[in-house]
Order: sequence, then structure tokens, then C-alpha cells
Amino acid sequence: MLKKKSQYINLVEGSTIESTPGDFQVNPQSRVIQLSGSGWSWVWNQPTGVVIRKKDQEQKIPVINFTRIIILLLYGISVFLVVLGLIKPRSIQRGA
Repeated sequence: MLKKKSQYINLVEGSTIESTPGDFQVNPQSRVIQLSGSGWSWVWNQPTGVVIRKKDQEQKIPVINFTRIIILLLYGISVFLVVLGLIKPRSIQRGA
């Protein structure tokens, strides 16, 4: 479990909710990043997985964060377009 705390940044990893439908136990796990100051606070919850316990067995099912994948893909496309925009005008000026 990751747990760091300072005056302004709080990082916590763990689970807070437990559910027991039938003979097994389901625990969602998440990572929380909390930034706070005097008079303001910002919290970002990120799911990391689900732990299923059945008697003596424990299985962790990771949660795929599609939002992070899409954001990284958009950043990559943005960097590519910026680099292309910086290179392309120079090649046009040399050709003219």
C-alpha cells in the first residue's frame, strides 16, 4: 500500500468498499491523488483493479484505464503534428 502525505499532496492506494454477495467478497481498489491547500482541494480517483476473495483463494482483476490510453495517444498525435509543422515549413522554404 502506497501512502505518502505532505502539507499539499496526499497519495493513497487501497480499497474502501467491501461487498459480500454470496460466499465471496469483492473489494474494488483505487489510487487517490489529493492536492489541497488553504481554501482549495482537488481529488483524482483512479481505479486500479478488483480483488475477489473466495474462501482461501484471492484473485485480482486489473482495470484497464482506457482514458489514460486515449490521452497518451492524443499527446502522441499532438507531438507528431507539432514536429511535422516545424519540419514542413522549412522544407517548403528550401524548395522555393
